[in-house]
Amino acid sequence: MKAFIHHNYGPADVLRLSEVAKPEPAANELQIKVHAFSLNPEEMHMMHGMFAVRPITGFRRPKVLCLKADIAGVVEAIGDAVSDFKIGDKVMGRANKGGQAQFTCVPQDRLVHKPEALSFEQAAALPLAGVTALQAVTKNGNVHKGMRVLINGASGGIGTYAVQLAKHFDGEVTAVCSGKNIDLVTQLGADHAIDYHTGDFTRTRRSNELIIDLVGNRSLSDMRSCLSKNGKCLMVGFSTPASMFRALIGGPLSSNFSTQKVGVMMASFDKADLQTVADLAATGDLEATIDKAYPFEMTPKAMHHLATVRAKGKIVVRLDAGSE
Repeated sequence: MKAFIHHNYGPADVLRLSEVAKPEPAANELQIKVHAFSLNPEEMHMMHGMFAVRPITGFRRPKVLCLKADIAGVVEAIGDAVSDFKIGDKVMGRANKGGQAQFTCVPQDRLVHKPEALSFEQAAALPLAGVTALQAVTKNGNVHKGMRVLINGASGGIGTYAVQLAKHFDGEVTAVCSGKNIDLVTQLGADHAIDYHTGDFTRTRRSNELIIDLVGNRSLSDMRSCLSKNGKCLMVGFSTPASMFRALIGGPLSSNFSTQKVGVMMASFDKADLQTVADLAATGDLEATIDKAYPFEMTPKAMHHLATVRAKGKIVVRLDAGSE
């Protein structure tokens, strides 16, 4: 089979389309024929070998040659311990290794059945970004009717889902994005939209009960300035490693001396949350925003696109794998 692999860290040019052995499923795994996969910043950081991930990925060279991905496809084979799926099922989920390939093996607890209403591309665009947005809005943010929610980075992969989910749970949503994406976030349900090129959301008079920050480009004091007295700021994304470490250390420390809470939210991939996301997508309550779908051979170009941080919604790679 064909897969994109990398023997060295670096930009997308390190990815090489290669012929490799088809993986065989372990007892709790399914072998999936991949019809589509989507890309996340996590894969980009692993490809570049960002220092924070090297203890896991390998210090000098990558230990896992084929990167992660969110995938959608059809079950080709199953391990002896698999009970929830059968050969021929259409599935979606998160491949923690070997995702950018024609075939991959995934544990059954990282997969759910693909709703028939979704294409493979739409299904592949959902898992990590959708689960992260759901956990920010529900488990960590506790969004409820009338709650004032601000989403910084609202037009990105997680942001487009966070806007929809915050509205689904009856929040009053302010979306921060570039001017060219104002129409998009408004269509997704945002009550207010701020173009960060012409406006500064930290200087508005709006007091937000929850901020979901997917960019990490503002100081902690800036974020506190537009929080309500008992508000919470969830730092989910970061512009630089330095901003991440500032939030990891400064957020909890400063929260000890204030009724405002600022902290880093690390998403935990959860099958039940993935099922919730899939169910919401099946009923039309959650839609995948796909910036562009690239053919498999152009995966490096798709990674380049991801690195620009200008995509609206998700970037998807499609494989010539037959009909939906």
